[in-house]
Amino acid sequence: MRNFTILILALTLTACCPKVAPVPTTEAAINLETEQLVRVSLTDRLMQSVEKYYRNQVSPMLIDKGIAKEDAEGIVNSALLPLIEAEQQRLLDALVPLYRRYYTVEEIHQLFSFYQTEVARKSVKVSPQIAAESQEYVRLWNENLGNELMQIIDAGIKGNGEK
Repeated sequence: MRNFTILILALTLTACCPKVAPVPTTEAAINLETEQLVRVSLTDRLMQSVEKYYRNQVSPMLIDKGIAKEDAEGIVNSALLPLIEAEQQRLLDALVPLYRRYYTVEEIHQLFSFYQTEVARKSVKVSPQIAAESQEYVRLWNENLGNELMQIIDAGIKGNGEK
């Protein structure tokens, strides 16, 4: 009975644990996982930002030239969407080898696994907002640090008898 209870407990715990895919072993699988990591950690967000920027810039230019808003948006969409897809692939082709150079296969796997969690998705979502909201504070903090550093250095120089 004791062994049966242990077996049931082990099966229950195993069923509750999230399934983690094994570390890829083939070059193609490693590159695919690295590409997925680069997408979720960087390029998806970057491409959304770039796409939004160009939509907000180009559509009004077309509207100013007398093109109806819906037509202008359609023109921008038909030109931008394939271009964004191709450009994201170009970024991925350039960044995957960089990630492979700086991270081991196991580290890439761990990072990719992390980016699939809720907390990582939230981090990706709120990081730009946190950066934007903290930018002025960080600038002032850095300026203050520089001023304090120079005061300490000036005091040290004067303390050593130099002018």
